[in-house]
Amino acid sequence: AIYADSDISGGSVSNVFINDNKFTNHTGGVGIDFEMTTAGTRAESITMTNNLFDGNLRAVTFYNVVSSLFSNNEIKNSTFGSVSADLRIFGGANNLMISNNSFDGSNALAPHAIRMTSVVGPNANVSIFENSFTGYSPSNTVFLDPQSYTGGPIPATCNWFGTADAATIASIMG
Repeated sequence: AIYADSDISGGSVSNVFINDNKFTNHTGGVGIDFEMTTAGTRAESITMTNNLFDGNLRAVTFYNVVSSLFSNNEIKNSTFGSVSADLRIFGGANNLMISNNSFDGSNALAPHAIRMTSVVGPNANVSIFENSFTGYSPSNTVFLDPQSYTGGPIPATCNWFGTADAATIASIMG
């Protein structure tokens, strides 16, 4: 697992490249965890690409992650349950691109694919596009807590939700 917080890092972290790794069976934790919770700290220019997350409690946790990319990753067999998410954003995300990932929620314990809250502040400029979300129930795919996102609807085009039905997709995106 990869873990950073504002205390361990001594402040903000930046320019991190996490590519072509396998994060498996972290049943008590997260594959990648950026917990920048101290006021004024953030994780910036974080690139996470081509990784496999299999059998973890969660795949990724973000607090105050900005100008970052989560792309071309495979996420499956997460075990946290429906109260969390494979990709859990706890707030403060800005200019975050989530693209070309495969989220598989066919495990009976699969959480939401993506859940966004505002624990450490609102999120803005988050894009979710060209991802595949399969195996989740509509209410467990993308979950936004009220007031967790500012700036209008989240750009979320060209995603596959296991259906082409517009009404079902609208219900998934809240």
